[in-house]
Amino acid sequence: MARGTEEGLIKASAAYDRLLELDPNDLDIYRNKSAVELQRGNYVAAVGYLHNYLDQEPDDGPVHLQLANVYQAQGDLDAAQLSLEDAAILSDDPLQSELGLARLEARRGQYDEAEERLAAQLNDDLGPQQRIQLIGAQTEIGLARGRISRSLEQIREVNEIAREFMPPMVRLLSIEGQQSSFQLLLGETEEALALIDGITAQLQPPLTSYVSFTYTSIYTEMGDREGLREWVQKTSEVRDQLPALLDPFIEMDVARLAIWDEDIEAAMEHLDRARSLLGQSFIQTLQNNLTALSVQVTLAQLYLDANKPEICLELIEGILRVFPAHAHAMMVAAKAHFAQGQEDAGLALLNNALEIWLVADENYVYLQEASDLLASR
Repeated sequence: MARGTEEGLIKASAAYDRLLELDPNDLDIYRNKSAVELQRGNYVAAVGYLHNYLDQEPDDGPVHLQLANVYQAQGDLDAAQLSLEDAAILSDDPLQSELGLARLEARRGQYDEAEERLAAQLNDDLGPQQRIQLIGAQTEIGLARGRISRSLEQIREVNEIAREFMPPMVRLLSIEGQQSSFQLLLGETEEALALIDGITAQLQPPLTSYVSFTYTSIYTEMGDREGLREWVQKTSEVRDQLPALLDPFIEMDVARLAIWDEDIEAAMEHLDRARSLLGQSFIQTLQNNLTALSVQVTLAQLYLDANKPEICLELIEGILRVFPAHAHAMMVAAKAHFAQGQEDAGLALLNNALEIWLVADENYVYLQEASDLLASR
């Protein structure tokens, strides 16, 4: 499952089938089989395995949560909500269900309701990990609304809480490094670069490659081709030491360089490979995270940069199916419509995005881009 690809997932499925032969009463295998099918994009099969489980254990709250995750991936938000409500009733700890319901409200554009739901969960009874999960969900919603400064404060709070129990290297890579990405969204490229430089100084190869995608994002925003080229080269040299999960990110960075070099044929090869890898990546199982789709939006933008607006729109359609109120996806789709001469469709999407971003920071880079784009029409 970690390696992904059709061949790898077929092998994972076969391994679980063998486990089921050895122990037919192990219901958890149905949960694992569902996760494999979710990663493959076989949503009907994924739902079926979970129903097989629930036929035997109908009151298992965590499995209702998992079922909601599959329904979200399928784009059936109504069914997802029903599963989350079932989980809230059946679970000993309703926090996960409340987080899921808040994220679902955000997907539908009910951002105020989502934030109110999360605020109601804050209390002194939360343990450190629960508090991190709750603040993390608040951060996701803030990012979607363009409230980056507040999200930056929240991720710093999460970082301090994580010091209590998380290994330093894990915390540096999974939490502290996110701050540079947030600074980048505020146009603070020099600050973002300084922060990630400080983190990199504490790492040894090949761990330094885990921050390479932050560097490539920064250099892309700066328009620094040589900086981007240098980090793509560094990552390529140790690619065989990195987890397969990172392969689509590497492919996208190589494609970006090819686009800058005006080698569209090479760019398309890498973009198509990235799309294929993402389609069966472990990322597919992270449907309960609002920011997981950002990589798909980036891929769609790269297709647009490669003069393929039709593929861009195809990707964005899939994103908006599962997250109808994704403002950044709307803006990218608007640009693709404009590229095809579809002015009205583009303006409608652009205005929808700007409405969601009414509460965004003034220096939020996507808000500025959308405002400039509207002014140019």
